[in-house]
Amino acid sequence: MSASRVVAVLDGEAVKAVPVVRALGEAGITVHLFSFERLSPAAASRYCHRHTRLKRFDARILCNILTEREISLVMPLEDRTMAALHADPLMWKDVTLIQPDAADLERFRDKAATIDLAVSRNVPVPETAIPASLAEAESLLRQWRYFPVVIKPRVSSGSRGIRIAPDAASALTAYRRVHRDYPLPLLQRFVPPGGRALGVEFLFFRGREVRVFAHERLRQFPVKGGPSTYCRGCTDARVVAMGRRIMDGLGYSGFAMVEFREDPETGTLYLMEVNPRPWGSIALPRFAGVDFAVEAVRVFSGGHVGPDQPEVPKDAADYHLRWLLPADLLNLLTDRAVSFRVRMRELCRRYPRTVYQILSRKDPNPAWVMLFKMVAGAFNPRFLLRNFLRR
Repeated sequence: MSASRVVAVLDGEAVKAVPVVRALGEAGITVHLFSFERLSPAAASRYCHRHTRLKRFDARILCNILTEREISLVMPLEDRTMAALHADPLMWKDVTLIQPDAADLERFRDKAATIDLAVSRNVPVPETAIPASLAEAESLLRQWRYFPVVIKPRVSSGSRGIRIAPDAASALTAYRRVHRDYPLPLLQRFVPPGGRALGVEFLFFRGREVRVFAHERLRQFPVKGGPSTYCRGCTDARVVAMGRRIMDGLGYSGFAMVEFREDPETGTLYLMEVNPRPWGSIALPRFAGVDFAVEAVRVFSGGHVGPDQPEVPKDAADYHLRWLLPADLLNLLTDRAVSFRVRMRELCRRYPRTVYQILSRKDPNPAWVMLFKMVAGAFNPRFLLRNFLRR
């Protein structure tokens, strides 16, 4: 079977949809984009063949559209959409979904289940407690020895719901607050700042590793925990080996990013989480010669995986990605841990061998839409809270 030349990309409102649409379009693949918001930067891309707005996820409506347009390959970008697709598997019997199966998706969405897997495979995780009730959580916090403590939802996206508490009293208050929105969050020892934040990204197909890349996060927003705003490739063999230790033998299919944080005192890499979806910095490996989105289309529609185990390019650390507007700009304006002078120098300096998340001379319209959304959102408190002010 030859690779499909028509793909439906879901979650088109996500920033990462822009590099995904560009990658597929430049490879000659026709992209039908589906979004849950009216304004989508990716929809403005010259490589977006057609954009459809869905007011909400409705499996029957989406399936009818795909059938009408004769689209048999679907690439969702967010795990909540993947879960919705799995809710009615018979609906998609004639469609190939580029995503993990239901069991793997649930395992990696649930941070407690991910921790259990890591422990069983001797991958270091920070000291963690998994309360079974609110009363047990409160009891654990009164005896907790590792402060600051991270209160982390079992299922959430990015830094949503995560709180860091310096002592037992504030932790009890914070836990109850998080528990209202994310029932029974985890308790985890806070890995002190100063170490590197590393990630290794994979594409698997039926348990076979198709592509691999690794990156180091240099800046993020929100500053205390959020997506990368500036990162570079990484050639640390440890992060790749530990990521493979987590993923190998699962029969996994789809994208996955395994995130680690380095303890600055011991150098130990601790597992933070596994994201079973395309990641925000997916433009970086493509810039370095590893095109995950196009390879996903090829293997999921054609079924062929090469015999050799892929490796991270030896010059990966020479390549950088920057999400300038608005995220990296906001980082440099708000990160008080860095001196104002250093932040202004970083803002103004030249960035060699850098690909930009949104900005592109060949494809400028997504940046204009993003700028318009920023201006419009400045007058919308809910937009600001959802996108920029969350911690």
